[in-house]
Amino acid sequence: MRSVLGLLLCVSAASAQAAMAFAAADQTTIVNTMNSLRSRMAKGTEKWVGKGKNYPQSIRTYQLSWAAGLATASVARLNLLDPSQPLSAQSDVLKASDVPFHQGETHYGIYSTSSNAKTAAQMFGTAWNTAWYNFIKKSGLPGPGLVYNSTGAHPDKNKNFAYQIAAGQTRTIGCAYRNFTTGAAAGTFAVLCRHNARGLFDGNPIYPEGVTCSGCAKGNPPATVCVTATGLCA
Repeated sequence: MRSVLGLLLCVSAASAQAAMAFAAADQTTIVNTMNSLRSRMAKGTEKWVGKGKNYPQSIRTYQLSWAAGLATASVARLNLLDPSQPLSAQSDVLKASDVPFHQGETHYGIYSTSSNAKTAAQMFGTAWNTAWYNFIKKSGLPGPGLVYNSTGAHPDKNKNFAYQIAAGQTRTIGCAYRNFTTGAAAGTFAVLCRHNARGLFDGNPIYPEGVTCSGCAKGNPPATVCVTATGLCA
């Protein structure tokens, strides 16, 4: 009986640290949060910090939707992390080169850690407000034009992640979180999102500039609708 109880406790401890896809309500929050930013950028109402103006309008920025397959891939990625090691010592585990070429990735918790005394929704909120959107709000994407430069962006991961979140070509997203409760990583958490399509290529614009929504039908594949209220293609 004792051995069975010990085994159950071990299984319980292990499962408590396993990565999980965000629940339905949190999925809605994540998609709406990212689409809200993409909408403001597409309509040219988001302030471009340091430039004295707003970000340019986008002729074609797609409305994001949730993809369960991407969330599953995010779970698998987070489960590569080792609870017995501090997350700060595992920056080389989630290699960008391991992500499929046509997809992008954003994550939080490896380069900057926070207490894990949070709900899943609060974990995403921390990643968004202290890292991903925080970079756009406090530093702003480089200018003068919104052209992606991986070399210039590399030293600051949050810059790369902000680029990915703003990428007009991205259509779907799936995210997961992992709460570390034991080992050297105890007391921390990580959040990871997989994006499809990647939409970031050196020398190419983050999104095509021009009259909001005017290029929806010219996408590949083309979007059928311009959501006038948001300025996003769907």
